Amino acid sequence: MNTDLLKQSNVWKEELKSLRGSINSLERKGYTNLHLFKLHWDYQLYKALEHQIIIFLIDNKDKLPDIKVDLVFRDQKLQFRPTIEEIRFEYYSQIKKYVEMPLNFHGFSDNSNQLFRVMVERNRPRFRKLYDRADKNFQRLCEFRDLWLPWVSLGCVNLENLCHTHLSLWEDWDQNFKCCKNFSQKIAKIQK
Repeated sequence: MNTDLLKQSNVWKEELKSLRGSINSLERKGYTNLHLFKLHWDYQLYKALEHQIIIFLIDNKDKLPDIKVDLVFRDQKLQFRPTIEEIRFEYYSQIKKYVEMPLNFHGFSDNSNQLFRVMVERNRPRFRKLYDRADKNFQRLCEFRDLWLPWVSLGCVNLENLCHTHLSLWEDWDQNFKCCKNFSQKIAKIQK
């Protein structure tokens, strides 16, 4: 029940392979009426799979693989690399892979595919919260980017024109040098 579907998929595959081997061994020994036995194991698999899906739908924070995102200043703009659209596509693709897993799951009985397909429909009401959380995560990512906007604002203007306009006295220059020194000290603290 506690074996993660994505991170420990090899454990799932090995256990399924072992169960299939046991059932095939029974069939080779001449046991022909194994329909109820297979159906029993399909229901056990269903319960374990649905448990993992529900845990994912409730809290997928540690379930999905990390997406590496860099914050870069390019073309006088603060941007994500990869772009926010590419990040969204990757994130939603990972969610889709997890949520659609029951659609492609094969059990032991002849009609097991239909049994596992029901799981997606039964848990559809939980999808809304999953996508709401995803939207909040993207909103927080954009808010993090926006926190850095004041720090890169000088890179977005013509400094020479700005200096001619606002720095006419030596006191103006002195005050701005002190501000730059304070700013560089704050950046040094962040990098540690």
